[in-house]
Amino acid sequence: MRAQKPRGFILIMSIYVLMVMSILSLSVTTRSLAETMTARQYFWSDSAFSLAEAALDATMSNFRVANFNSVPNTPMGSGTYWTEVTPLPALGPRTYQLIGHGRRESIQRDLEAIVQATPFSVFQYPLFGDQLLDLRGTVETDSYNSNAGLYDPLTAGDNGDLGTNATTNVFVQGPTPDTGVFISGNVTVNGDIQTGEGSDPNAVLDTNGGSYTVSGTTSALSDPLLLPPVIVPAGLTCSDETIESFETLTLGPGEYCFHNLTMGNSVLDPVSGLPIVGPAVLEATGEITIYITGDLVASYNSFIGNTYNPSYTVFQLASPQYQGGLTTEATLAGTTQLYGAIYAPDSQVNLHGTVDIYGSITANTIWQTGTAIIHFDEGLEERDDLPVGGYATDVIYWRDCDPSDGSGCSN
Repeated sequence: MRAQKPRGFILIMSIYVLMVMSILSLSVTTRSLAETMTARQYFWSDSAFSLAEAALDATMSNFRVANFNSVPNTPMGSGTYWTEVTPLPALGPRTYQLIGHGRRESIQRDLEAIVQATPFSVFQYPLFGDQLLDLRGTVETDSYNSNAGLYDPLTAGDNGDLGTNATTNVFVQGPTPDTGVFISGNVTVNGDIQTGEGSDPNAVLDTNGGSYTVSGTTSALSDPLLLPPVIVPAGLTCSDETIESFETLTLGPGEYCFHNLTMGNSVLDPVSGLPIVGPAVLEATGEITIYITGDLVASYNSFIGNTYNPSYTVFQLASPQYQGGLTTEATLAGTTQLYGAIYAPDSQVNLHGTVDIYGSITANTIWQTGTAIIHFDEGLEERDDLPVGGYATDVIYWRDCDPSDGSGCSN
């Protein structure tokens, strides 16, 4: 008689095999989910790190245009970023701690940077027209540094840039202000041409029958040049001043204010009784700032400044909104020579005749005819009382705040 196998053996074995397979399948699924979550968290962490970097970049970009505030919570992609800014005067002027935060889903990354902001002046170009450069004659630009000696064409540099904050080109007949860079003459730039932040230079430049050559590049500014308004200091008395032909006005270090400053008027010849013209000289023996609340007019054979130190002489044309709406204007004509700088953020500067400039002109609009030769003086930056055109940022220290050690970023 044959022995009978236990009943249900196959069923039990089948259940056992299914259990083992289920356990293995669950283990693989669990591991797969864990790996997926780990990969996802790694991706979120990497994204959060990039957002924290974007937070620092945004803050330093604000610094460059004189905004030293923290950046609030800002959406970017599928995450957000923000910063906290703390001044650190003990480490030096305009030194700040920046803590940048980036968050993606449940993951936050934090970065710390110590940044110093260094101001630079509004004089960064031979010619800078905030809204308009209208060049109708012959213009040549280059650069030198008066701290190294007098201008020498054999050693002249290529920082003779032309610039504007204009982002488009608009020419309208009538009183409507034009914007852009119009070149209907012959312009030679030993340097770059820079147009408004984020603009297409081709949409700003209009040659209009003229021609230009550029030794460098033509591109858009990464940040606008700041042009703060000109306010005449309280206590300065502004009077009219005329420097006639053959006269010299010598000014020592200090601040001066003229309503209308006129140079180069003709005088009567004592023998013939006929009008004659000659040099009219405004000489600076030290650093001077001359505020103009009306018009600056230098014509015929005028000379302004100091041959050896163009940085001594700075004109600032008052902004209309701070003097009852009165407008100001500057005109250099004839064979005028300027060793200095003119700052006119809300005014027009006219260049007519044959004008030689050793320095810089920054104005709302610049209109040129005749011949203008401008040698940008890099030595202007040595003066520490000039209007601020922006800030350069320097990262002194940077670290990734690792939360695993419990320290993180702290003020």
